Amino acid sequence: MLRALALMLLSGAALATPNEITGRYQCGSAQFYITSSADMEQVRLRVDSRIYDLAAMRTASGAAWSDGEWIWWTKGA
Repeated sequence: MLRALALMLLSGAALATPNEITGRYQCGSAQFYITSSADMEQVRLRVDSRIYDLAAMRTASGAAWSDGEWIWWTKGA
């Protein structure tokens, strides 16, 4: 069963290096940090001390990445 995270953007994405984009998100009192490859094909999600490496997946709205257990899904426009 896939676990999904529905999260709200807390601060805008900021360019970390020419090859990475980083962001900080919050859902209730929990904070999440994400680092993405510039092409947005891979993301690394940090939740507390756990790290998840996720690959892009196809969606009808927004963008999503998964490792088969966790899904990081952003809201579409």
